[in-house]
Amino acid sequence: MEFLAWYRKSNRTLPSPSNKCMKVKDMSREEVLEKIREEKKRIEDDCSFELVDQSASNKMFDDGAQRLLLKDGKKLYKPQKATKEAYGRVLNVVKDICEHKKSRTLRDIFYTAPKLFRKQSRSNKAVNQLSCEVGCTRTSLNVIAGDRGFVIGPFTFKLDGRSVDCNSEFGPDNRVRVGQVVPPYISSVSDMKNNGARFVLVVESVSAYQRLTGDNFHNDYKCIIMTGKGMSDLALREFAKYIMDTFEIPIFLLSDSDP
Repeated sequence: MEFLAWYRKSNRTLPSPSNKCMKVKDMSREEVLEKIREEKKRIEDDCSFELVDQSASNKMFDDGAQRLLLKDGKKLYKPQKATKEAYGRVLNVVKDICEHKKSRTLRDIFYTAPKLFRKQSRSNKAVNQLSCEVGCTRTSLNVIAGDRGFVIGPFTFKLDGRSVDCNSEFGPDNRVRVGQVVPPYISSVSDMKNNGARFVLVVESVSAYQRLTGDNFHNDYKCIIMTGKGMSDLALREFAKYIMDTFEIPIFLLSDSDP
């Protein structure tokens, strides 16, 4: 409790992200579609088009955001043929997604053209590239990582108006506590209420998550436990930060020592 008192009184407000960093924002479906159509016309009219450089030389650690960010998006490069083709494919897929008011996972997008992309990291990069060019968040493109993360603990929220209790879900035998799936879109979350949680514990390993929840750690120590079943995806990181900011409680990470 002394730690929590210090944490809440400390200067937790970080400075805004530097103006040197490239900024994106949430956009409506209509705004995204308009930008995508403009982008599609741009690359069709100019076969030697340029894209925002996403290489390490154009990234910096920002104290305000507390993570690596792209520098100002004015640094461009001319992509090779394979990159152009991957980018063009993702552009068409996302345009179709938005026009039909659907959503797709990163894995779904890879499987629209596995021979073209060859590996998912290439299609993922093309999605991130499109986000940079449009100037919107990835969730605004209606592209999500997939249902990877789980969360459990003494708190509730509403998901598109439906009440969700993160401390009431159990496995099929009522012994394995599995919690709730992490929402893919923060915009669908509202009316979040803390029922006594003092901190958030993000656990890398799903086996460690199962061990902790099976031992009722989240109730004994009044905490919220989350896992991304490996490397945490964007949805889990956004949700963890949303919880931290809403409840004003700290986040801790339990992982192995592999850098």
